[in-house]
Amino acid sequence: MFSRPLNFNQPTYYIKNDAIEPTSTHQINMKNCILITNVNSLLGYALSYRFLEEWNREQDENYAELREKTEFRLLCRERQGLDELELLGAKIIEVQDYQNQGKIKEYMDGVGYVMFLPENSSQRLKEGETVIKCAKEQGVDYVTMLSYMGADYAKEENKHLTEYCRLEKFLSKHFNHNSYTVMRSAMWHQFYYYYGPMIEDENKIKLPVHEKAEFGSIDLADLVDAVYNLSSFPAEEAVYSNLAHLYITNLRKKNKTLFEFTPSGTITPGQLVKAASVGLERKDMTYEKISPETLYDYLRRIHNDNRFRQRPIQSATDIVVHKPILKEDRPYTFPLGRYLNDIVIEGILEYWTLADSNKQSHVSDDLEKAIDRRPTAVGKFFKHNRDQFSRLR
Repeated sequence: MFSRPLNFNQPTYYIKNDAIEPTSTHQINMKNCILITNVNSLLGYALSYRFLEEWNREQDENYAELREKTEFRLLCRERQGLDELELLGAKIIEVQDYQNQGKIKEYMDGVGYVMFLPENSSQRLKEGETVIKCAKEQGVDYVTMLSYMGADYAKEENKHLTEYCRLEKFLSKHFNHNSYTVMRSAMWHQFYYYYGPMIEDENKIKLPVHEKAEFGSIDLADLVDAVYNLSSFPAEEAVYSNLAHLYITNLRKKNKTLFEFTPSGTITPGQLVKAASVGLERKDMTYEKISPETLYDYLRRIHNDNRFRQRPIQSATDIVVHKPILKEDRPYTFPLGRYLNDIVIEGILEYWTLADSNKQSHVSDDLEKAIDRRPTAVGKFFKHNRDQFSRLR
């Protein structure tokens, strides 16, 4: 059901020994490829799934023609857990060294549009700069960088957010205002899945922030919908050579180099606990402030927790319909334990450090405009996913 139909009129790319070999220079010149980096991350996987899901839907004849002329390339560290994306038609490419400019340039052959997600590694800055430089040198038409709220507040002690800030600036120096955009997001509601065992064992939510701190989170499904909606629109409005061309044209119409995807308002730790208590139907839940070190140790244990090894069975969505049948989370937004490497955990702690200083309280209507509805509130997230939290007992 997920396999891509063959098109014998289109040349094919072969992936051999970590290299891409185009069968003709004509396809390279067409720039028919869309490339997404860091697909081993939660956001990278969710974005890839969302775009590929739409790519596989039944569409009108005009859209079908664009679809057949488009190729999705997904860069990853390892292929583990990416089988579904390959079944949906993507070309999965394992990257051994993101600083190898020769290899990265090969992967950029024929690419018109890049969704750039910096790596969750100790070499994020150098690797990200290499991706941006290679994209520029290979003539990529447009780059969307996914970043995080708070990057503009980051100081040297906020190492990871500072790196995002530097990469944002590096991107702006290499691509003009009509050829890139940065999409910053707040923390995702799905982070609270990692708190499932804590809620079950202690009936508490513990964070390293004071009780009056204000912060916010958004639903990861809303975020990927926003990225998709800003890139796509009904194909019948104009004639395009492929989906990369369509996405780029639509993003350029927005004429924005920065989107800030935040909730409609902020909450305090007490309000978060109340939302979880009501949504999960648990009584007497409480809040406790803990040290960053305590949260770090907890998340390290979750990294190896068997309850976070597999995604839920895909009951909420169906590839042949446009919207989830149920209100519960789409399986591709569920956070696996393996996503919690040390770099990710340190980044989460930086978020809470800024929240404790009331530097995660900025709100914008960019998300609401992009998805054309009110963003999913954290209380609804808990309520709609009560069964998922029960599964984590």
